[in-house]
Parts: sequence; C-alpha cells; structure tokens
Amino acid sequence: MKYLTARLAQHNYKVYTPVDLKPEPYELYVEKLDIKGNVLARFKVAISDTIRIELVSRGNISEKVVKSIALDLEKAILRFNDNYFVNKLYLTFVENATPLPFKLRYATLSRVVEKFFTDSTIYLFMLIVLIGFVAFVLFEKYAPLAIIVASFVLLAFSGKILGLLGDWTINEKSQSVFIVQMSVSPQSFQKALSLFRNANVVLNVKKEIYARTLALGSPIEPEVCREVLESYGFPTEDMKISVRRVNLYGIVEELSRKYGLKTPKIKLANIVLPNAAAAGVFKRGGTLIVTTGLLLMLNEEEIKSVIAHELSHINNRDPLYIFAVALLEYVFRLNLVNVIPSRYLFLAFPYLLFAIVGLFFFAKIIETRADITAALATDPSHLRSALSKIGYRKLIKEMAEENKLKLWLNFNSHPPLVSRLKYIKKVKAPIKNALAYAFSTCFNDLLSASRRW
Repeated sequence: MKYLTARLAQHNYKVYTPVDLKPEPYELYVEKLDIKGNVLARFKVAISDTIRIELVSRGNISEKVVKSIALDLEKAILRFNDNYFVNKLYLTFVENATPLPFKLRYATLSRVVEKFFTDSTIYLFMLIVLIGFVAFVLFEKYAPLAIIVASFVLLAFSGKILGLLGDWTINEKSQSVFIVQMSVSPQSFQKALSLFRNANVVLNVKKEIYARTLALGSPIEPEVCREVLESYGFPTEDMKISVRRVNLYGIVEELSRKYGLKTPKIKLANIVLPNAAAAGVFKRGGTLIVTTGLLLMLNEEEIKSVIAHELSHINNRDPLYIFAVALLEYVFRLNLVNVIPSRYLFLAFPYLLFAIVGLFFFAKIIETRADITAALATDPSHLRSALSKIGYRKLIKEMAEENKLKLWLNFNSHPPLVSRLKYIKKVKAPIKNALAYAFSTCFNDLLSASRRW
C-alpha cells in the first residue's frame, strides 16, 4: 500500500487509509489536489479483484473534469500492478503429476513459437506469406501448390505444436493446479533469489513438498512449504507464504459442456506472464494452453471468462476461417499478378500492405466475436476485469493515444483494449449472429476513430 500511496502522490493525490485496513479488499479515500493544495474531488476506492472508484464529493469543478480526474486515478492505480510480482517467487504443482525439473528453453525459438501459435493464427498465416516468397524462389511454377500444402500442414498440426509449450498435461486424473506464492522482503529477496536460481535446489524443494502433501492425498499447506524452504536455507523469517488452488480441468470441462464441446487437451505452461491460447481445426481435436501467470493474476470467475474466449475459437473453428480468408487473398493475388500489365507492378507492395492490414482487421473481428461469445457464456464484468488486469500496460498506452485510428489499422490481431472494454460492457443476450454483431461493432468503431482523426 505504501507503493500505491507514493505512486498516487506523484499524480498530486493524497491518500487516506482507514485505521482497520485489511489486506484485501483495500478500501481507501483519495483526494485530488490542485497546485495550491485545495481539494478538487474526493473518491472512495476499493481494490481487490477489481478496481471500483466512487465519487464522494467534489469542489467547484464540472462533471467533465471529475471524469478526467477519475480516469487519471484509474491509470495510476493500474500502474500499481507493476508491483504485483515484485519480491515474489512461485512454485507450481499439479496433483498426481511428478514435479518437473526446469525445462531447458531456447528463449528466442520459444518466443517465436509462442507468437505464431498463441496470439491468434493470423501470425501463422503471416509466416505462410514468408514461406510463399521462399517457395517461388525454390519451386517456381509449383510454388502455389507448395504454399497450400505448407499451410494445411501448419494448420493441421498447430494444436500439437502449441502443446509443446506446456509443462504439464491437465486431465481427469490431474485436475487441480497448486501455486505456492512466497512474498519476500526486499532485504531477503536477493538471498532467496540466488537459491531459487539453482535448479537442483528448487527441484529438491518441490519433490519434498510434493512427497509430504499431494503424494499422500493432502493439499499443500503453507507451513509445510515453510519447513521445507527453511531446511534448504531460504530466509523464511519474514516470508509470507500462500497457496492458490485452481481446478483447471473442472473449469474447462464445465465451459466445454456449455459450448457442446468435447473437453480439449489442456496444457499448463509454467510461465509467469498471464496468457491463454487455443489451437486446432476441428471441435474434437482442440488444444488449450494456460500459463501459471494467468492463474495467479485472475480470480476464478475471470479465469473462466478468459478460457470461455479461447474455447469460442475452437467452437467456431476460427483458425479455419482465417485460413480460408488468407487462402482466398492468396489466390486473388496470384490471378492479379497474371492479369495486370507489368508497368503497374509497382503497386504490388501497397496492395500487399493493404491485404495484410485487411487480414489483421478480419482477425480483430474474429477476436471480437470470441469476446462477445465469452461474455454471454460467463459474465461481461468478469471478462472486462480480466482483460484490464492482463493488458493494463497496453490500456494505459491506448488511453494516452490521440490517434485511435492507428489502434485499428495495425499489425495486431486483437482490437484496441479500450474498445474491447467498451463493447463487452454493452453485450446483452440474445444476440442472434455473433459474427455479424462483431463485424458491425468493429466497423462502427473504426468509422468513429477515422472521424475523430
């Protein structure tokens, strides 16, 4: 809370905390001061799984100024998340699964694979465009056939490739994930971190904790973790230990039934960054990957909303839609090259740029449909809260961006986060055609951004 108070002070806010402040939810009063120290507005702020800002009183200022102050306050509080993972260490366990050693990850290759297979399959088809240039050099007249075959192969095996990023398989036997969070004081953090960087030490700690808890059919308890950590030299005197349990399989299974899907293959990646992704062409052969960072950052209802979004991609066969559109564009481009005179070939690059932006805009429509479907399957407020937490840095940048059109016409497969939060809030059943609704939403927002620009 001291960090948050200091952060708000930089924005000319004064914070008053109740005497009986509890760890969670935080409830405090915040006053916005002018340059002379006079109070412009007073807000009540509640911070738990979500942020709630309520105006208590205001000075002689307009409603517009109040809204501007509230928005500025929300930005400052969102930055509070920067401290969320500071001085914290984590151990992840899966029931009925042997604790795994740290994988030897090839960082660059891992980032490339994650980009192509976790951030919408539109990046997969950008890869196919690159393959196309190589194919024309190597295969000449057989290049179109080579590209189509490569496209089908990548699409067909996208689920299996995505699954390679996982550290554990979540299934009926291994349903629950346990995450041990260790909050360490700044004074002891470096010592704890140096021990934590020793893979053998961490593996032995995990094995012993597992043997004394999950292997015996008992849940993981903080005191057991403390005893084991202390025996390996970790500074535990001022360490706060908590254990988070998430029945990941139960969540996915419940949502799969809502969609009428067979429960997909579930993989858990031991990555602190909050993310989830789905891949696969057919409804019965999908793969879902979830990171431990997502399970840490979000509450259970928010986790459900994010997974509902990913399952929507499987249910609607979204990779197939994107593949079909990309393939149609490719065929059109081939025919265009054959019919236009050579003196107009200088237009090839502008056309390619236009086509790529168009494909990304189509991907944004697909993502919007997934948002709408997830909001209807769970609760719009939970999805909005989850997206705000996951993308708070992006949200702050978008709030400061004056040219909103640039947020739509870019090489990003997702709509602007500010737009997503706005249209998700308006989602109400029944919606007969989610794809048509998504197209209308994206197109209207694009037009509105172009007018402002």
